[in-house]
Amino acid sequence: MWMVMEINMISFISLIIFDKNIKKESFMNYFLIQTINSYIFLMMSLMLEYNISNDIMFMLMNFSMINKLGLPPFYFWYLKIMGNMNWINIFLMSTMQKIIPMIIISNLLNYKFSVPFNLIIMLISSMYSSIKGLSQSNLKLIFCYSSIIQISWMIIMLIFSEMMSISYFIIYFIISLSLCLIFNNYNMNNMIDMQMMKFNNIITYYMMNFSIFSLASIPPFLGFMMKLIAIKELSNLLSMTTLIIMIISSLI
Repeated sequence: MWMVMEINMISFISLIIFDKNIKKESFMNYFLIQTINSYIFLMMSLMLEYNISNDIMFMLMNFSMINKLGLPPFYFWYLKIMGNMNWINIFLMSTMQKIIPMIIISNLLNYKFSVPFNLIIMLISSMYSSIKGLSQSNLKLIFCYSSIIQISWMIIMLIFSEMMSISYFIIYFIISLSLCLIFNNYNMNNMIDMQMMKFNNIITYYMMNFSIFSLASIPPFLGFMMKLIAIKELSNLLSMTTLIIMIISSLI
């Protein structure tokens, strides 16, 4: 799994290195963060092979994957690189690049500390990103905070049902693809560009809004149905306080 993860990282680097929008500083931040966390994961995995095992090791492995996903508290590199990439690379970064770390986290959920640890981190991530996202006007940063919230939801679902998490990811993938293609085709970077779209192409404007409403879980769109099913399933497993935090954070 480690080797697949590194091949995936190198493949993505080969894509973003040709992105004219990205700054060298952001590129280096991405490379260093990914490399350091891969090294931590590899070292902990090798120690497990020699039957050297304790809770701290599993926690470090879990935490390295959380960092790779760009979730708080170490998410600043994620904001920087997402804010400088083109929309196609943003789409890949917020979807395809999340798959392997999430699979690894899924395998780590069997250990006793992992479920409460991940649940707390995901709730903090979703609430914090929701608050920060409301103060943004840059579409790339809004999308970045939104992706953090969606990934947090997926990992919470992953704790209780892999199939539910996979279904959620597929729907998020489709919605994100439609939005990023529109933003990329019309070179949209801020909220003003969205308003101008109304005068340039009314059909695309409504398609864009439908995708945004779906991502924000507004009824009767697909994103709302997706989260409604998830909340119904999780209501028997999580406390009411936890569910309220998740619902409030899902508005972005």
